[in-house]
Amino acid sequence: MASEYTPPNPYLSHIPERDIKLPSGKTLTLVNPAYMTRQVYDMAKKEFGTLGHITSLRPVNPGNAPDLWEARALESFYKAGKK
Repeated sequence: MASEYTPPNPYLSHIPERDIKLPSGKTLTLVNPAYMTRQVYDMAKKEFGTLGHITSLRPVNPGNAPDLWEARALESFYKAGKK
């Protein structure tokens, strides 16, 4: 359900039915796995102090960009896979 905590994802705005209004007045919004995973990590950080996030060498969301260490590790995986 769309809420202040789970607003509509701007990276899914190209999907025509990303948001659906129910007869009850509630609005449902589509959530992709990366967005949900980020929410789980945020909750774990607040609740338990656990840190984690998803990243990529080509993230759709700039907030998922790797730090230098992560970028080097991801590049090594990429290079290893090309052998």
